[in-house]
Amino acid sequence: QGVDLIVSAGRFRLAVQIKGYVAGVGNEAVQQVHAGKTFHRCTEAAVVTNSAFTAAARQLAERVDCRLIDDRLIPD
Repeated sequence: QGVDLIVSAGRFRLAVQIKGYVAGVGNEAVQQVHAGKTFHRCTEAAVVTNSAFTAAARQLAERVDCRLIDDRLIPD
């Protein structure tokens, strides 16, 4: 249902979609995790990739409150 991992602690539930791509990750990944967040009754959503995100993915993620973690943020 669009989620590779669910991280939970108390009432916090994070739906995570993971993409291992060479090219940029598009808004389809954000759509998938957003749907999975609803389906699995999570409170937050994130997409993690070893690549970068397209402008469309960033725009959609901002609108649906989805955190994007790309190759620059993984070490953090």
